[in-house]
Amino acid sequence: MILNLRDATAPNSVPQKNCSLTRAIMRPTADQKNPLQPLPYPETTAGPDSPLDLPAAPPPQGDSHGPQNSTQETDSPDPHEPLFTMTSDMTSDMGLSLPMADMETPAKPSLLAVLLSALKEVAQIIVPAITLTLIIHLFLAQATVVYGQSMQPNLQPMERLVIEKLSYYLHDPGRAEIVVLDLPQMQELMIKRIIGLPGETVEIRQGRVYINGIEAPEPYDHAASDSFYGPITLEADTYFVLGDNRNNSNDSRSFGPIHRSSITGRAWLRYWPLHRFTIFQ
Repeated sequence: MILNLRDATAPNSVPQKNCSLTRAIMRPTADQKNPLQPLPYPETTAGPDSPLDLPAAPPPQGDSHGPQNSTQETDSPDPHEPLFTMTSDMTSDMGLSLPMADMETPAKPSLLAVLLSALKEVAQIIVPAITLTLIIHLFLAQATVVYGQSMQPNLQPMERLVIEKLSYYLHDPGRAEIVVLDLPQMQELMIKRIIGLPGETVEIRQGRVYINGIEAPEPYDHAASDSFYGPITLEADTYFVLGDNRNNSNDSRSFGPIHRSSITGRAWLRYWPLHRFTIFQ
């Protein structure tokens, strides 16, 4: 700040007005810097073709404890080398995309790998299905078709049944139940009705069935006959079976009592034809 002051003792002196002092304060001199003017951009060491004009790095200086001598030399950066490389992760975060040539493409699987993968998927579906089917068929139930006329009028030829096997693991077969037989002397399965139980004495007189000398009630439809059989006492685990069509049936009157192991299951459901749908008791 410069103050233009005159000698107060001079007779012709005239005091300066306050405005001159104000102008002196507001107008900076030549050696002062205007704080409102921008600072000049520092000189750079890069050429005019450099993509970025960066200031030259100052030489290393010592810390407050004293100067340090450095023997390492730093390589000056190449002005034409990019400062950083854009990666796919960075572009995905920024919502950008790189050219397809810069992206890695996965290797195409071979034909053998595709076939092995398809076989694995098929095996995962077929093997459990086959296993479940075998378990159901062997231990729970199976479908069968009625052939022949031995069970008429209750079962007609070509009717389709579901044979239930589970209950005979829990209890013994009962009287009047329709069962499927697998006899070793027969090539095909047979379907008959249980008449006599183990330990009973069975006799047929003029087509009438007697159990232990008493005529057995038969509430189901059956064709009467004039045949005679017995008497015969059934051993343990043996059963006497007959067809409902007594005049046209190959049953225990021909091949004798059957063992329990020959009974594979009982008729539980008739599902075809639909108009004869029946659940057997």
